[in-house]
Amino acid sequence: MIGGSANTGDSLAVIDQLIYREKRLTWDEMIEALKDNWQGHDRLRQLVINAVPKYGNDNDYPDN
Repeated sequence: MIGGSANTGDSLAVIDQLIYREKRLTWDEMIEALKDNWQGHDRLRQLVINAVPKYGNDNDYPDN
């Protein structure tokens, strides 16, 4: 359960920051990448991995 909480926090931070705040990504792009299991969406995958702070790294944004 602990690992799931961190993954959920990271996922919500990505949605909030990239889709709603920065508008660098649309819901349609995110859903398509997830349906494709990220195959053919390397640029988007790297953006999701690297552009948003992760839970548990002393950053209040994803920790909240």
